[in-house]
Amino acid sequence: MKSYPRLDALRKKDADSAVTQATASSKPPLASNPLVVKKLKRARGKRTVLKVALVAVALMLVSGTVFGARMLTVGNGIFGGQSDGFFSQLRALFGDSQTLQGESDDRVNVLLLGIGGEGHDGPNLSDTIIVASIKPSTGEAAMLSLPRDLYVPINQGGYNKLNAAFAFGEEFGYPGGGAQLATETVQEITGLEIPYYVVVDFKGFEKIIDDLGGLEIDIPRPFYDTLHAIQYDAGPTHFNGNDLLYFVRARYVDGPEGGDFARAGRTQLVAKSLQQRALTLNPVSDLSTITSILQNLGDHVRTNLQPSELRRVYELIHEMSLEEIHNKVVDEVETGLVFGDSVVLDGLNISVLSPTDPTFGDIQDYAANAFEAELAKPEDATLEVHNGTETVGLATSFETLAVTDIPVIAVDNADLSDYNDTFIVDNTGGSLPIAVEQLKEALSILGVEVRVLSAARYPNQSAADLVLVLGLDFANAIQ
Repeated sequence: MKSYPRLDALRKKDADSAVTQATASSKPPLASNPLVVKKLKRARGKRTVLKVALVAVALMLVSGTVFGARMLTVGNGIFGGQSDGFFSQLRALFGDSQTLQGESDDRVNVLLLGIGGEGHDGPNLSDTIIVASIKPSTGEAAMLSLPRDLYVPINQGGYNKLNAAFAFGEEFGYPGGGAQLATETVQEITGLEIPYYVVVDFKGFEKIIDDLGGLEIDIPRPFYDTLHAIQYDAGPTHFNGNDLLYFVRARYVDGPEGGDFARAGRTQLVAKSLQQRALTLNPVSDLSTITSILQNLGDHVRTNLQPSELRRVYELIHEMSLEEIHNKVVDEVETGLVFGDSVVLDGLNISVLSPTDPTFGDIQDYAANAFEAELAKPEDATLEVHNGTETVGLATSFETLAVTDIPVIAVDNADLSDYNDTFIVDNTGGSLPIAVEQLKEALSILGVEVRVLSAARYPNQSAADLVLVLGLDFANAIQ
């Protein structure tokens, strides 16, 4: 049994990254109060790595054979010396593509790892961990983001945080290195076969953005990053590489922009802008820019995909739109697949995220169904229920019978007690469409079809966003 050290030995300035030295294969006992150390809003939504890698592939391919020698020179760095000679690589890159592992099952999986790289504390800790999947039959892609603090079994090392796998593999000579150990670990907890990996460090991301002259991002909603004291105002904003990295990674944010899915939305904005900017490059007039990008790719990207396989990846994704990407996040708030936990190590409470299902079965089901559409969640709406009939207790019964995520803040009697039809009063002027649809669906399951009225058409005032007025049709349905 290999004994890996605590992670604070790898990241001296980040005590939160300390993990077990783990000399046994079983999970150490948890603290008596598993919620003593609970940290929300960890960095789990950084999906830019996928599009950076894919745009990089496109750049290598569309630059043309004029730059073949240059591409293959940096390719030696990207491919880690896996390929044969110059002419072999040239034939592979511009010849026939090679079928990818997983295509016969209609799912090609690639592990994407974002590391800090040189100049960062714990340069080999993988703070971005994403399983990117391509479905060749439909041209869809899915990105499953896994939290770095997920407490998992690592081969020959007992239980540790997930972001330790790559670091341990690099530091202690695991066969195949950190990428191999990280891949095996992610395969174990997701149940997926993952034949490929791409490793990108954040410095490479910054340099590529700067090579392009920065990116223009139209920020849809303002928000404030409390950690870095940065205010992001709505509207067009020009970012350089360093500032854009802060924008994508911002996680210490209150309100709707603080969740993982909000970060996914920001990442899509960046990815779309990057994609559009890259496509404007001209192989002749932008030669110096393309050359610089290729050099940065060689210095900051590693993959086990061969040139002929990269060509096939390009064939599969070159016309893929961002709307065809399913963003999936394993987190506490949106999916509930993990929860804030702590382990006691050397007398210290160490913050981790534990799987809600200790067998990882729920995460494996979620990963297997990554291409299924994500159900829209209702906005932060409130609901008041009014009884519009003579049936006593009808409003109270709604909470028991109807399945909805919208909190009922009060029940009351309607202005009349002889309403035949149930209806919804929208006090927001139509700003909560998802919540309204969910409420209508909950009622339709009971066999009650409802209409939506404006606040002006109902005399009883309410502080709630929505008012549900129950009529005789609801009373009959539940009887």
